[in-house]
Amino acid sequence: MPLTTGQILNNRYRIFTLLGQGGFGAEWGILCIAHNIAKVLAEALPYIQRFHGKTMVIKYGGNAMVDDKLKSGFARENHRG
Repeated sequence: MPLTTGQILNNRYRIFTLLGQGGFGAEWGILCIAHNIAKVLAEALPYIQRFHGKTMVIKYGGNAMVDDKLKSGFARENHRG
């Protein structure tokens, strides 16, 4: 079931806004009804959910650009296709 603004989750959280979305899923602003505290819920698209519990590189940059071991591992993993 797709998430929507105004939806109540587990009788505990109310979705109040879509914060952003992209190729991997969406981020929603949610409110804890009992404590009146705002939180963020990350929703993974179904095709990403199959990677649950696995490590994967989502963005190649930052420290991966300067660490030779990370660069080598990134290139090796992505070459396998």
